[in-house]
Amino acid sequence: MNVSRSWTTVTTLSKILAGVLFITLPFLGFYLGMEYEKKITPSFTNSLTPIVENKIPVPPPDPIANWKTYKNSKYGFEFKYPKHLSDNCCGVYSDSLYGMAKVITFAERLDTNFDGGAEVYNGISFLVSSRNINQTLKEYVDDQKIKTLEEFYKDPETLELNLPHVKIMEVTVNGVNGFKIPNFSVLHADTYYLQTEDGKYFIAIMQSEEHTPEFEQIFDQILSTFKFLD
Repeated sequence: MNVSRSWTTVTTLSKILAGVLFITLPFLGFYLGMEYEKKITPSFTNSLTPIVENKIPVPPPDPIANWKTYKNSKYGFEFKYPKHLSDNCCGVYSDSLYGMAKVITFAERLDTNFDGGAEVYNGISFLVSSRNINQTLKEYVDDQKIKTLEEFYKDPETLELNLPHVKIMEVTVNGVNGFKIPNFSVLHADTYYLQTEDGKYFIAIMQSEEHTPEFEQIFDQILSTFKFLD
């Protein structure tokens, strides 16, 4: 059988077509493969169940976890204080201050001395005074403010000039309502006043007059642990 020469002869056009097919077929196959993969991938990924990692939160360390507890049954209150404060330190205050009897002082002596010769320490003191019949806590604090300023301003006119500058503030000490005579130029310390739950006593909580800035936070932390006994 004779085959026509036109079917067996390799022409220039056939070479071009063969080259085009040789180049385009792999790309076409790659494209079709990608399209096929797109169609099957969603069904595969949607079938996967997401894994949720349950992380147990780690609470921050408690800064007062190792503190000691002071409890006073007579006046019915307690609080916590850091171990480095001692009730045998410094001879802070006499047995009474502005008519209030000292209950307890916790303090630490510092290495430096105040310019005026007074001892420098970080400390907190608790004092009490019997409550007069029908006397409110606010009335008592007003009287204490005057007594405090009288110690520094002997001249009555100077006292009258400075009294308005010392503002008594309403405060809450760990849920207990009270008042505060804030730090001012002649005292350099905050004093908090509370009334016992039985109404028999007033309690004053005082900072040491000369203390480091770092002790401010410790003082506030001690206040945050104060509570009356059930």
